[in-house]
Amino acid sequence: MTEAEFTKKVLNFFQKKLKRSGLPIKVESCNYILRDFTFSRDKKGKWQLLCGTQEQDIIFYKDIISRKDFLGEIGKTSGAGLRKDLIIPLALCELKVGTLNTHGMIVADKIAQDVKSIFPHCISLFIVLSDIKRKLGPETVLRQAKSFNGVYLEWEKEKEAIWKELRKHFEYCKKRKVI
Repeated sequence: MTEAEFTKKVLNFFQKKLKRSGLPIKVESCNYILRDFTFSRDKKGKWQLLCGTQEQDIIFYKDIISRKDFLGEIGKTSGAGLRKDLIIPLALCELKVGTLNTHGMIVADKIAQDVKSIFPHCISLFIVLSDIKRKLGPETVLRQAKSFNGVYLEWEKEKEAIWKELRKHFEYCKKRKVI
């Protein structure tokens, strides 16, 4: 199965679960969220705020801020990746198919850490579909995935537990008036 096929399968699973739950949350795949801010000089030497985004495999959210409103609130900003409206994520799922390696986990962990620095109410889950025997041991996964709220190495066996974890987080967000 390709990562695109896996993404579609996971998205369909979560869409069905959300529909039955009655929660006011949307889920979509392969969209961009705000990852970081950086100040730098433009070509004329004037300081500017750059917004960096990152494509995410699965995004759960309720609210969106229009690009116009977002940029109007913070002043002159480069559109470095902020091409659409700003999604306020509640939960993200990073999906992988096949073998895992340490480098890929380190990169994904850094992205999760960056996103949480902007959206502290957002949880990140790392989900794998693989029938290949992984060489990474549990201690490596735990050491390299510290910014993830959960690492699930067997989608088919763990998808109900993943949904339970997400549902618990969404209820927490409701209680705290995030949604």
